[in-house]
Amino acid sequence: YLGSKLDSNFIMHISQNPQLKSKLLPPIGNKSYGVTIYKNFNNSNVSKIDDIKAGDILWIKNGKFSTHKGIIGSKSVTVGDGPDNGTCAGVIYDFDPKKEKFKVIEQDASGHIKKESYKIGEFKSGKIRVFRPVSRQYVDW
Repeated sequence: YLGSKLDSNFIMHISQNPQLKSKLLPPIGNKSYGVTIYKNFNNSNVSKIDDIKAGDILWIKNGKFSTHKGIIGSKSVTVGDGPDNGTCAGVIYDFDPKKEKFKVIEQDASGHIKKESYKIGEFKSGKIRVFRPVSRQYVDW
């Protein structure tokens, strides 16, 4: 998928894969992608149920991050404030618990699939949730 352009939502596209569709509970719009295992609302309401793993879904709504890249110094980046109900979602392919850094595959505003990373330490405000996709049996469906 990396580098390709999709006309549809990346997470919805993956969930339509015939091998996954029959096994996993489908996403509910852009609000839920399974069981919430981590949430962080404005750094004041934080909870973690399980370790974050590859294959989990990172969901960000109106997330403001401060970055320290480049010669210019720090800048602020807002993630998940676009036309898609103000959310951004991607598949986690790695999580570094020491750096608290998510590495994800996500879709940019133009529809291209790319790799991106986010550090919890750079998160200033907004909402972050990590979902664990679950089987239909999990909810007896």
